[in-house]
Amino acid sequence: AFKARYLLPRADRSVVACAEHQALAAEAARAGVTLLRPGAALPLSGPTGVIEFASALDSGIGEVDGLTSFSRLIRERLPEAGVCVLHGDQADSEALALAARAGTLVLAVRNAHLKAERLEAARQLLNAAQRTVLVCLRNPYDAGALAGADTVLCTCGDSMPSLQAAVAALLGDFTPTGRLPVEVKPL
Repeated sequence: AFKARYLLPRADRSVVACAEHQALAAEAARAGVTLLRPGAALPLSGPTGVIEFASALDSGIGEVDGLTSFSRLIRERLPEAGVCVLHGDQADSEALALAARAGTLVLAVRNAHLKAERLEAARQLLNAAQRTVLVCLRNPYDAGALAGADTVLCTCGDSMPSLQAAVAALLGDFTPTGRLPVEVKPL
Protein backbone atom coordinates (compact mmCIF):
# COMPACT_ATOMS: atom_id res chain seq x y z
CA ALA A 1 0.00 0.00 0.00
CA PHE A 2 2.88 2.36 0.84
CA LYS A 3 4.59 1.64 -2.47
CA ALA A 4 1.36 2.13 -4.41
CA ARG A 5 0.55 5.37 -2.63
CA TYR A 6 3.96 7.08 -2.55
CA LEU A 7 6.22 5.50 -5.13
CA LEU A 8 3.91 4.64 -8.02
CA PRO A 9 3.11 6.17 -10.37
CA ARG A 10 6.31 8.12 -10.61
CA ALA A 11 6.16 11.86 -11.00
CA ASP A 12 6.99 13.42 -14.35
CA ARG A 13 10.69 14.20 -14.09
CA SER A 14 10.89 15.93 -17.47
CA VAL A 15 10.27 19.25 -15.75
CA VAL A 16 13.47 18.96 -13.71
CA ALA A 17 15.96 21.53 -15.01
CA CYS A 18 13.53 22.73 -17.67
CA ALA A 19 14.07 26.22 -19.11
CA GLU A 20 11.47 27.75 -16.78
CA HIS A 21 13.13 26.28 -13.68
CA GLN A 22 16.60 27.34 -14.83
CA ALA A 23 15.36 30.89 -15.43
CA LEU A 24 13.82 30.97 -11.95
CA ALA A 25 17.07 29.68 -10.41
CA ALA A 26 19.06 32.37 -12.26
CA GLU A 27 16.65 35.08 -11.07
CA ALA A 28 16.86 33.87 -7.47
CA ALA A 29 20.66 33.69 -7.61
CA ARG A 30 20.93 37.25 -8.94
CA ALA A 31 18.52 38.47 -6.27
CA GLY A 32 20.74 36.90 -3.63
CA VAL A 33 24.00 38.51 -4.73
CA THR A 34 24.94 41.17 -2.19
CA LEU A 35 27.44 43.96 -2.70
CA LEU A 36 28.71 44.40 0.87
CA ARG A 37 31.37 46.92 0.01
CA PRO A 38 31.12 48.76 -3.30
CA GLY A 39 34.40 49.87 -4.77
CA ALA A 40 35.96 51.16 -7.95
CA ALA A 41 36.94 47.65 -9.07
CA LEU A 42 33.54 46.86 -10.59
CA PRO A 43 32.80 46.22 -13.32
CA LEU A 44 36.03 44.38 -14.01
CA SER A 45 38.25 45.83 -16.71
CA GLY A 46 41.92 45.90 -17.54
CA PRO A 47 44.46 43.38 -16.28
CA THR A 48 42.57 41.01 -14.01
CA GLY A 49 43.74 38.07 -11.95
CA VAL A 50 41.41 35.50 -10.44
CA ILE A 51 42.46 33.30 -7.55
CA GLU A 52 39.98 30.81 -6.20
CA PHE A 53 40.16 28.56 -3.20
CA ALA A 54 38.39 25.55 -4.67
CA SER A 55 35.60 23.73 -2.92
CA ALA A 56 36.58 20.64 -0.99
CA LEU A 57 33.99 18.89 -3.16
CA ASP A 58 35.87 19.92 -6.31
CA SER A 59 39.02 17.83 -6.48
CA GLY A 60 40.12 19.14 -9.86
CA ILE A 61 40.86 15.59 -10.97
CA GLY A 62 37.95 15.48 -13.42
CA GLU A 63 38.86 18.77 -15.05
CA VAL A 64 41.46 18.57 -17.79
CA ASP A 65 42.25 22.29 -17.65
CA GLY A 66 42.39 22.40 -13.83
CA LEU A 67 39.70 25.09 -13.65
CA THR A 68 36.65 25.06 -11.43
CA SER A 69 33.21 26.13 -12.63
CA PHE A 70 33.70 29.67 -11.28
CA SER A 71 37.12 30.08 -12.87
CA ARG A 72 35.88 28.64 -16.15
CA LEU A 73 32.98 31.12 -16.21
CA ILE A 74 35.41 34.00 -15.64
CA ARG A 75 37.75 32.70 -18.35
CA GLU A 76 34.85 32.48 -20.83
CA ARG A 77 34.02 36.15 -20.27
CA LEU A 78 37.56 37.45 -19.70
CA PRO A 79 39.86 35.18 -21.73
CA GLU A 80 42.90 37.37 -20.98
CA ALA A 81 42.46 37.07 -17.19
CA GLY A 82 45.12 35.20 -15.25
CA VAL A 83 43.50 32.38 -13.31
CA CYS A 84 44.86 30.30 -10.45
CA VAL A 85 42.89 27.64 -8.57
CA LEU A 86 44.14 26.61 -5.15
CA HIS A 87 43.06 23.16 -4.00
CA GLY A 88 44.62 23.49 -0.55
CA ASP A 89 44.85 26.06 2.18
CA GLN A 90 48.06 27.79 1.13
CA ALA A 91 48.92 30.45 -1.44
CA ASP A 92 51.69 29.12 -3.66
CA SER A 93 54.27 31.26 -5.47
CA GLU A 94 52.17 31.26 -8.66
CA ALA A 95 49.17 32.69 -6.80
CA LEU A 96 51.24 35.33 -5.01
CA ALA A 97 52.86 36.39 -8.30
CA LEU A 98 49.45 36.65 -9.99
CA ALA A 99 48.10 38.74 -7.10
CA ALA A 100 51.05 41.12 -7.34
CA ARG A 101 50.90 41.67 -11.10
CA ALA A 102 47.13 41.89 -11.62
CA GLY A 103 45.63 45.36 -11.80
CA THR A 104 42.57 43.93 -10.07
CA LEU A 105 42.56 40.68 -8.14
CA VAL A 106 39.34 38.72 -7.74
CA LEU A 107 39.75 36.43 -4.74
CA ALA A 108 37.01 33.79 -4.41
CA VAL A 109 36.83 32.08 -1.02
CA ARG A 110 34.71 29.45 0.65
CA ASN A 111 34.65 29.23 4.45
CA ALA A 112 38.14 30.69 4.94
CA HIS A 113 37.06 31.97 8.36
CA LEU A 114 36.85 28.35 9.52
CA LYS A 115 40.44 27.44 8.58
CA ALA A 116 43.28 29.49 10.04
CA GLU A 117 45.77 28.49 7.34
CA ARG A 118 43.38 29.36 4.48
CA LEU A 119 42.44 32.63 6.16
CA GLU A 120 46.10 33.63 6.45
CA ALA A 121 46.74 32.69 2.81
CA ALA A 122 43.76 34.78 1.69
CA ARG A 123 45.09 37.75 3.69
CA GLN A 124 48.51 37.37 2.04
CA LEU A 125 46.90 37.42 -1.39
CA LEU A 126 44.79 40.48 -0.58
CA ASN A 127 47.86 42.30 0.76
CA ALA A 128 49.90 41.47 -2.35
CA ALA A 129 47.33 42.93 -4.74
CA GLN A 130 46.86 46.50 -5.94
CA ARG A 131 43.05 46.47 -6.04
CA THR A 132 40.88 43.62 -4.81
CA VAL A 133 37.43 42.13 -5.12
CA LEU A 134 36.59 39.54 -2.49
CA VAL A 135 33.91 37.09 -3.59
CA CYS A 136 32.46 35.17 -0.65
CA LEU A 137 30.92 31.97 -1.90
CA ARG A 138 28.76 29.77 0.35
CA ASN A 139 28.44 32.18 3.29
CA PRO A 140 29.25 35.81 4.01
CA TYR A 141 31.36 35.37 7.16
CA ASP A 142 34.62 35.47 5.22
CA ALA A 143 33.88 39.16 4.59
CA GLY A 144 34.21 39.85 8.32
CA ALA A 145 37.46 37.93 8.54
CA LEU A 146 39.02 39.46 5.41
CA ALA A 147 38.53 43.18 5.92
CA GLY A 148 41.21 44.38 3.48
CA ALA A 149 39.33 44.04 0.19
CA ASP A 150 38.34 47.13 -1.82
CA THR A 151 35.10 45.54 -3.00
CA VAL A 152 33.17 42.67 -1.38
CA LEU A 153 30.56 40.54 -3.12
CA CYS A 154 28.62 37.71 -1.44
CA THR A 155 26.60 34.98 -3.12
CA CYS A 156 25.64 32.85 -0.11
CA GLY A 157 26.00 29.78 -2.29
CA ASP A 158 28.19 28.18 -4.90
CA SER A 159 25.73 26.28 -7.04
CA MET A 160 26.00 26.97 -10.77
CA PRO A 161 23.29 29.68 -10.79
CA SER A 162 25.08 31.49 -7.93
CA LEU A 163 28.45 31.26 -9.69
CA GLN A 164 26.91 32.59 -12.91
CA ALA A 165 25.29 35.45 -11.00
CA ALA A 166 28.59 36.33 -9.31
CA VAL A 167 30.41 36.48 -12.65
CA ALA A 168 27.61 38.57 -14.17
CA ALA A 169 27.84 41.02 -11.24
CA LEU A 170 31.62 41.21 -11.53
CA LEU A 171 31.35 42.12 -15.20
CA GLY A 172 28.59 44.70 -14.75
CA ASP A 173 25.70 42.77 -16.29
CA PHE A 174 23.56 43.82 -13.33
CA THR A 175 23.89 45.75 -10.09
CA PRO A 176 23.55 43.50 -7.04
CA THR A 177 20.61 44.38 -4.81
CA GLY A 178 20.65 41.45 -2.38
CA ARG A 179 20.64 41.85 1.36
CA LEU A 180 22.26 39.45 3.76
CA PRO A 181 20.01 37.59 6.19
CA VAL A 182 22.73 37.84 8.85
CA GLU A 183 25.00 40.55 10.20
CA VAL A 184 28.66 40.25 9.26
CA LYS A 185 30.98 41.60 11.92
CA PRO A 186 34.74 41.97 11.62
CA LEU A 187 36.61 39.19 13.43
